[in-house]
Amino acid sequence: MFEIIKLSLKFYIFIMIIITSHNIYANQYDFGDIHDDGTNATPSTLAANDGARHLYIEAGTETGVITNSTLVPAVNGITWTYQNMPNNSNANGANLNDMLVINNLLLAQGASYSGGNGFDRLVLGHEQSYYVIVSQGTAAWRVTWPNGRFLNLNNVEEILFGNVRTQVASPIYLGSVKPDTEAGTYQSLQANLDDTNNGTNSTGSNDEDAYQNTTHSIPLTTFSLTIPCNDHDGSQDLGATVYAWVDFDGDQQFEVDEYAQASCIDNNDNTNGSASLSWTGLSNVSNGDQFLRLRITSDSLPSDDVLTSWDERSLGAVDDGEIEDHILTIIDALEIEEDEDPSSPLDYGDAPDNEDLQNGYGASQYATLLANDGARHVIDNAICLGTANSVDCSNHISSELDGASGLLAATDTFDDGVVFNANDATASASGLNVIYTNHFQNGSDTLVNNQISVTASTNGHISFWLDLNQDGDWDDTVNGRSELITTEAVTAGVNTFNFLIPSSAVHGETYARIRYATDASEIASSVGVASDGEVEDYLVHIVAPPLSLGSCDAGQIVNGDFDIPTGTPSEGLTNEYFKEENVPGWSIGPDSSNSFTTYDWSSLGNLVQSRSGYGPGNATTPTGGNMAELNTFIPQMYYQDIMTTPGQELHWQFYWSPRRNLSGGNQQAELSIGGPTSLAQIQLTGLKASTDVGFIHYIGVYTVPAGQYITRIALTPLQWVNDGTGNLVDGVSVGCNLPYDFGDAPDGINGVPSYKTLIENNGPAQLVSTSLRLGQIDTDIELNGQPTANADGDDNSETNDEDVLDLYYPNNIINVGSDTGSHIIRFEPMTNTTGSSAYFYGWIDWNKNGIFEVDEAINRTNGGITGEALYTNNATRFDVGFILPNNLVNDYYFMRIRVSQDQIDLQGKSGTDEDPRSLGIVDAIGDIEDHRVYIGRFDLGDLRDTALGTSSTNTSVDYHTRIHDEGPAHLPSANLYIGTNPTDPDPHNRSTYNTTYTASHPTTDDTSGTPTATRDDEDSLPSTQVTVNETDNLVSFDLSVSNNTGADAYLYAWLDSDRNGQLDVGELTSIGSPADDGAIVIPDNGGSATNYSVTWGNITSWPLVNQHYGIRFRLSETKLALAGATNTDEDPRALGVQLTQGEIEDYSIRVVASGGTGGGSSQSDFDRDGVPDIIDIDDDNDGILDVDELGYDPNYIYRDYFDAANPNDPNQCPLVKHTGDGFYYSPSHVGGVGDSNPSVMHWSVLDKWQWEVTLVTK
Repeated sequence: MFEIIKLSLKFYIFIMIIITSHNIYANQYDFGDIHDDGTNATPSTLAANDGARHLYIEAGTETGVITNSTLVPAVNGITWTYQNMPNNSNANGANLNDMLVINNLLLAQGASYSGGNGFDRLVLGHEQSYYVIVSQGTAAWRVTWPNGRFLNLNNVEEILFGNVRTQVASPIYLGSVKPDTEAGTYQSLQANLDDTNNGTNSTGSNDEDAYQNTTHSIPLTTFSLTIPCNDHDGSQDLGATVYAWVDFDGDQQFEVDEYAQASCIDNNDNTNGSASLSWTGLSNVSNGDQFLRLRITSDSLPSDDVLTSWDERSLGAVDDGEIEDHILTIIDALEIEEDEDPSSPLDYGDAPDNEDLQNGYGASQYATLLANDGARHVIDNAICLGTANSVDCSNHISSELDGASGLLAATDTFDDGVVFNANDATASASGLNVIYTNHFQNGSDTLVNNQISVTASTNGHISFWLDLNQDGDWDDTVNGRSELITTEAVTAGVNTFNFLIPSSAVHGETYARIRYATDASEIASSVGVASDGEVEDYLVHIVAPPLSLGSCDAGQIVNGDFDIPTGTPSEGLTNEYFKEENVPGWSIGPDSSNSFTTYDWSSLGNLVQSRSGYGPGNATTPTGGNMAELNTFIPQMYYQDIMTTPGQELHWQFYWSPRRNLSGGNQQAELSIGGPTSLAQIQLTGLKASTDVGFIHYIGVYTVPAGQYITRIALTPLQWVNDGTGNLVDGVSVGCNLPYDFGDAPDGINGVPSYKTLIENNGPAQLVSTSLRLGQIDTDIELNGQPTANADGDDNSETNDEDVLDLYYPNNIINVGSDTGSHIIRFEPMTNTTGSSAYFYGWIDWNKNGIFEVDEAINRTNGGITGEALYTNNATRFDVGFILPNNLVNDYYFMRIRVSQDQIDLQGKSGTDEDPRSLGIVDAIGDIEDHRVYIGRFDLGDLRDTALGTSSTNTSVDYHTRIHDEGPAHLPSANLYIGTNPTDPDPHNRSTYNTTYTASHPTTDDTSGTPTATRDDEDSLPSTQVTVNETDNLVSFDLSVSNNTGADAYLYAWLDSDRNGQLDVGELTSIGSPADDGAIVIPDNGGSATNYSVTWGNITSWPLVNQHYGIRFRLSETKLALAGATNTDEDPRALGVQLTQGEIEDYSIRVVASGGTGGGSSQSDFDRDGVPDIIDIDDDNDGILDVDELGYDPNYIYRDYFDAANPNDPNQCPLVKHTGDGFYYSPSHVGGVGDSNPSVMHWSVLDKWQWEVTLVTK
């Protein structure tokens, strides 16, 4: 048989109401007045039968106060009554609260209290032995609780201990009238004796006023009742609960299944609060007058004894509150006809019923099982979900004798009639039942539609419920409703319905119920029987929508700033706590396992803490508005679930800071990302002391793994100060690419200073933009700082965008010349096309302490702010000064430069303070470049150099001279130099940067530098101007070189004989050592100048007459690399900066058509001794033909066979000695060689080779 619903005649029921407090005092109780015959057949009302009773709290009394007792050190002990106590608010009665009067709830470990202004006494709600009290000086103590929490007391003159009772008479009560007290002798079938008899402590009015009997129609299996109540005193909610029993079955007994409870919601002392009671799954309800009992108390009720048929919670004593008994009249109760067979097969749901959902709400109450009046439908083989053809219903509906409770709601294999968001590709691909919340932007929801597709076999109706707050029932009133679709009509086939889920819906797994029947009235409730159709329960996943349904600006995190919509009610102890189902986006995870205390929030729901204060120094939050706090005072994990696709890159960011607490302690939190059941730590914040506050911005990228469509983002505390203090978070974002540029100065790398570059160390970053950048190349994007020992991590990642120094400072070498004070550095190119000025910052860490200090910043002031410069719109270069330290040491230094569209706060720092503008992520476009630069004072050349590269015309030649044009440079030294004067540093020309040399005849360095002399340090040639005749094919100079380095040095000399501006390998003097690639080796001479002849011979021709030809001498502490260059290749040794001792001297010779004294030929007498050079090549006239005196002809016959320059060269013949008389003799240092002289003084070339043959044969 199936169930048939009937309406029967009306009946009456008694009702009883109670309120409680703590601790019992004789003869001061409020009792009920419902019928009690003294047996177990009726409720316990009378005192003799342990009737329900509530202790009356008298006004203005105190008891058990011990004055100072054995407190050490002693304080002035005076009698102090409760009426005289400060902060005269209710103290929760004699309930042994840890602290009374000053603050009933000591929330924070390390809290402090200072007396004065009349608040100079303290009452603690336990005996003295409960606390540990240690003197902290005069009138100061530290009081420590057994749980480790403590309170610092200052200027407190007196401490009282004991069990202090409230001074407010019965602050917890039902209705509008406080209770009176009775002897426990009233009882009647009408439950009205307490109404008509004013007992002791009466206010003169009927105190049984919380309920006035009316007729209640209960046609279904649910019932609700709202009761006025009061539990608010002063500034606090006393946390009372209203309990109720309705004798629905009329057996004059209160059973467990007739019980309900609800919190008394009372926000002020001036008006009543209320408690919303509800009963579900009712059965066997009897019409007529039935008993109703109401109780309110902050105390715990007696425990129920499951072995008895009645509910023991409806009787016994509690320590505060009130009890009221009433009659309640029921009509229209459901009845099952006597001929119905309760074992008939029906279709049931399969949502979990009486299961622990592990979410803090206890056992679920989804009413699936028959015992709980579970939703069930009489099977009709033509009416079902899942097919549009009624003849197929046998394959789409199952027959059960009872519901099947299961956490997966998957027991019923024929639940196939509903598809969630079939129109969404991501949701469909996941294979999950996904429901999207709205987004939350600018204080309100941005709507995101959901769709369900319902396939019905015939015309009918559906209703749809969703447990939005995951509390395990269908009875929520979250945002006004949980029944999202109410008895909507459907037709045979597929029907689609759109619905919205508020942004505050709790994320994660929850349950949905869909009921379908032809009679709409039968599915208006989520429970009970329907005469046809089907019920289907689904496990669903509430998530934030994917980017495809939102926007890049919104991202995928909902309400990452933890803002609270206007008008949202607060919960808990302060106005900073909000139920998770009222907070957009954020849901709450499990309690922390190692909290100091356990606080039961189950009666209030899971809470989110959102506050606007207590940031670093009570400053505003990084993103404005509110922020959250992570500690253990509330359930610990804040999380959101977002819809993703495998392989998707999620760019995340958040701000974190310790909350300031002067008592110390460390704080730390973590970001975890993964599947809802497979979270993994992604970012661990720094471990920071509670006094080291300041928001740190963390960013990164997470790649969604294969198969993961729902991704959970979770923030969890790891360390905190105490249960209520620690870990501020704000600005959480996940989704769109976060295009930041970071620095790359070393951070935590051994052997070099360590700077703050990484996110976790508060390294700097700017949003990337092509309209505001440093250098030529567009700024690339990093996920974090790229620290390396040479600050080139960003240079070597993707493109080298760290290029703002490249144009003027190759290899990051900066010549400051002889500058003192401020030195201008040019940054070019730069880009600013934003339409307004930007802000430029820069630092050089002169003292190498790993900190960019305020006084190491640029030498600029903008609007009174030191170290800041305006970079104007459309400017392409930027010149800015840095103050050079006294006694600058030539060395490497680290530089950081930063340009930002937004001004960065100096925060009052100065001097050697770390400059906060060199740190932190700024959410404004800009650029960061870190460089390891070599800053020194260099000696340069001065050959003409007016443009980059080399060039020549009929009138001018350009060489590589300037540093940024590959010009050569060395560090000046008094230990290694050419000529008479030691090398000086060459000045840095600020107007042209590393000097533009325009003179054809280079003399710039001849008269510059310090000290300045007539010839300065370019003094190795006999005159500043040497002329050569166009017929000369040999040029030679004697140079003096001083070397006091203790090792060989190397001299190079080039003559640009082809006048193309390029100093070729083949233009190097030929007298050098072949073993040293043509360099002239200069042994250490102790600083005593030694002369060396430098010769260029066999110059075939001069391209132009009456023009200058460049000469470059380069003396180097180390041998320079030829690097494979040959002959007409530009010699790399004539180029580039060397960070070694040495000197550059540039000259030119002028080739003239007539005259000329500096050149020579095979018929020339270079040393002017009267003997032609073809015979006399002993240029220094020392009687020995040195190897370097044979340079103009590499195969010249005058070679020392016994001391050959190159023993492997068979063409080198014995050397002869010339004494100036025209004859040649065997040298004194060579034995076994006779004298031989030619017969003529003038040889032809043929004569030369003939004589060579003669010598060789001899």
